[in-house]
Amino acid sequence: MTIAGKINVVFVTAALLLGCIATVITAQRAYQVELERLVEGSLARVLSRPDLQLQIYRQDEASLKQTLGGFLEPRSVSVATALDSLGEILARQDQENTPAYSLPSFQTLRS
Repeated sequence: MTIAGKINVVFVTAALLLGCIATVITAQRAYQVELERLVEGSLARVLSRPDLQLQIYRQDEASLKQTLGGFLEPRSVSVATALDSLGEILARQDQENTPAYSLPSFQTLRS
């Protein structure tokens, strides 16, 4: 192989490598933006339901399940859970046709 051929191979390899890196960075940034949008939307939906606090206080499981079902609106939200102040599960709603999901510890959620 000539020197010009070797230089071409180096440039093509570098271009492919930089293209792969740029694709990964762009995909990761798009994921972060979508995740932030989903979290902000879910938080706004929770804050718009002042009756949720009363349902948690009364530990009304039927009402909680109905309310939690409304938080599963985006398909990317797989589980909605209401916890009491000690971290005990009062009610839980899972998205249909999704695998079982174990929740993080209460301390992790509070931090």
